[in-house]
Amino acid sequence: MIGPGDVPGEFVDAPCPLCSSAARRTVVERCPDRLLGHPGEFAIVECRDCQVRYLAPRPVGETLVGYYRPCGERSYSDNESHRPKRVSAELRAVLSADRGYPEAGAGASTASGLAHGRKALARFNDQHRLLPWRGTGRLLDVGAGGGAYLETMQSLGWKIEGTNVVPEVCADVRARLGVPCHHGELEALNLPPASYDAISLWHVLEHLPSPPKVLAEAKRLLAPGGILAIGVPVYDSPEAERLRDAWIGYDVPRHLLTFSRPVLRALVERMGFRVLGLWSEPRDRILRLSYERGRGYLGMKLLMRQTVLRRAYARKLSRQDRIGTVVLWAEPNPAP
Repeated sequence: MIGPGDVPGEFVDAPCPLCSSAARRTVVERCPDRLLGHPGEFAIVECRDCQVRYLAPRPVGETLVGYYRPCGERSYSDNESHRPKRVSAELRAVLSADRGYPEAGAGASTASGLAHGRKALARFNDQHRLLPWRGTGRLLDVGAGGGAYLETMQSLGWKIEGTNVVPEVCADVRARLGVPCHHGELEALNLPPASYDAISLWHVLEHLPSPPKVLAEAKRLLAPGGILAIGVPVYDSPEAERLRDAWIGYDVPRHLLTFSRPVLRALVERMGFRVLGLWSEPRDRILRLSYERGRGYLGMKLLMRQTVLRRAYARKLSRQDRIGTVVLWAEPNPAP
C-alpha cells in the first residue's frame, strides 16, 4: 500500500470538516485515484456524529491542486470546454410560464403546447438546474469549469458570472462569453453582499475543505429572495453500496467528503437556509463510469453499454430516489 505519507506533499488527518468530531469509523480502507491514476491510497471514513464521509488524511494546498493535474495521458475533464445544453423552444415557453423566465422567443404557449413542454421538462436530465427566475436574474456559478452551464443560462436571459481556482480556465471563460469569471475560492473573493439572485454549486461542495464557510459566504452574497442550488453525489445509493471505492462519487482524492441526502439537508439548514426541494438526478454517465471500474458485475457492465437501457435504469433509480446524484434548492432564512 502506498499511503499519502509515502507521496511528497502536504496532508492533514483532521477531524470531521462539518462538525469537528474526531469520532469516526472506516468505510473503505484503501482507495486509490481511479480516475487519473496519481499515486497514493486513502481511507474513506464516516463521522459517527454527523455521518458525512471524508478522506483521512486529506491533501491540502498545492498538493490538492496537483491531484487535478494530468497524469500520463489522463486529464481532469471538468475544466475543459464542453458544449452548452440546448434548451428547445417548448422548454423555454414552460420556463417562462412556470418558473418566471423572461419570454425567450416564440414557444408553444397554447395550453396543449405547454402540457407537451412540461412533459419534455420532466424528461430533461438537467430539469432542476434550470433554476426558478429570481430578482433581476443575476447568477453566480461557483466552480464554473469550462463555462458550459453559464453559457446555457446566459442564453435564457440570466446575467452570469463564474468562479474557478484555475486562472487559465477563468481567462478562457471571460474571453469566450464576455462575462466576469473570478479566480479563487469564493470566501476569498470579497464580492459585494447581496450581489446575486441565484448561486449554483454544481458538484463543487464535495471538493471543498470547508463547505460551511462557503455556504456562509453564499448566504451573504444572495440578495433577498435569492436561491441557492447544490448538486452533489450521495452515498445512500445502490452504486455506492455495491461498488465501494470504484464508485465515481468518491473520486479519491479530489472529493474530500461525500454526503448522504439527510447529511446534505442538515448541513444546508444548519447554515441558515430553508430547503425548497431535494431531487434525484438521472445521471446515467456516472453509473456507466462507476460500473466500468468495478470488479465483477458483468451483467451490469453489459447493461451500462446499452445507452437506452442505461438511461431507463437511471430514470428508474431517480424516480425511486435511490440514484447517487441529487440537486437541492434552498433560500436564506430571514434574519431573526
